[in-house]
Amino acid sequence: LVNVYGEGVISDGQVRKWKREFTKGRTNVHDEERSGRPSTSRVDDSISAVRDLLESDARLTLSDIVLKVHPKHELTRSSVYRIITEDLNCSKVCARWVPRLLSDQHKQDRTEAAHRFLEMLEDEGESLYDRIVTGDETWIHHYTPESKKQSMVWKTVDQSAPKKAKVENSAGKVMATVFWDNQGILLIDNLERGTTINADRYCEVLEKLRAAIKRKRPGKLSKKVLFFHDNARPHSANVTKELLRKFDWDIF
Repeated sequence: LVNVYGEGVISDGQVRKWKREFTKGRTNVHDEERSGRPSTSRVDDSISAVRDLLESDARLTLSDIVLKVHPKHELTRSSVYRIITEDLNCSKVCARWVPRLLSDQHKQDRTEAAHRFLEMLEDEGESLYDRIVTGDETWIHHYTPESKKQSMVWKTVDQSAPKKAKVENSAGKVMATVFWDNQGILLIDNLERGTTINADRYCEVLEKLRAAIKRKRPGKLSKKVLFFHDNARPHSANVTKELLRKFDWDIF
């Protein structure tokens, strides 16, 4: 329970109490009807208050909500939980990780590139895959990422799970340039400490890549490499373009 819901949700005594209840045959955890004044925790204005809070910040915890509605609404954590799950029909989910959050222009560019690639595939067939080489720079981090629990939000049953770009708080990192094809890794080049990736440095790495292809994939260079890389400055610099023309590679 602590792993799922966090510290302070339920005490050891409450756990023992519910174990006894379930042993006796009880099948639910809802409060039984009691005599005396009926509970007013879930009146419409309380439900509206909780709904407004979640619409403004879907990452609020039960304790956050209890504090924010007090003293106007005397709600307990269990009351808030029932409002959220039963009255508002929400559940808490983790944001789905995606590599990047793309703009409309990014999406359009990638759609056009995909259509272009499909046209090439129709012309060449599956042998096209044997020509492809791709790669990019990436930071290799020592980091403590945000936990799934920290990124969880409340959502209704008809809402999609939110997306977020992965964020890393790193205590140290190393830049690596990695290239691969449909058979596996071709080259991993680690950037020396204190240096940066510029056009000249990238060209040095491309020379290493060509040598690695010649050594690891005999015959691949003669098929004319179809090289995929993005338009980062070192990749699109004139000196880089000139080197790739010298290699006689098709650039995608």
